[in-house]
Amino acid sequence: PSEHILSLINSFKPQYDVVLIDTPACMARPESLLVANECDYVIFVASSHKTKIRTVREILDGLSAEKTGHLLGILNRHEEFLDSTYS
Repeated sequence: PSEHILSLINSFKPQYDVVLIDTPACMARPESLLVANECDYVIFVASSHKTKIRTVREILDGLSAEKTGHLLGILNRHEEFLDSTYS
């Protein structure tokens, strides 16, 4: 990301307890990984039966373990948890 974005992220940290940044999908916009590496927590959402395991591995490999303090994963739209009225 640009230096402006990184500066903006860092300026929010002392002012707020939590700063949420929603980025486009990592495979669609690779700079999302760069933003994620500047965050204390990353919430990674994968869609069941849509996101390939290989893609998940590539994205997780792209997250720097040294910079990303906590990684939370969500498996979205898993059939076992959906009933017929939810879409």
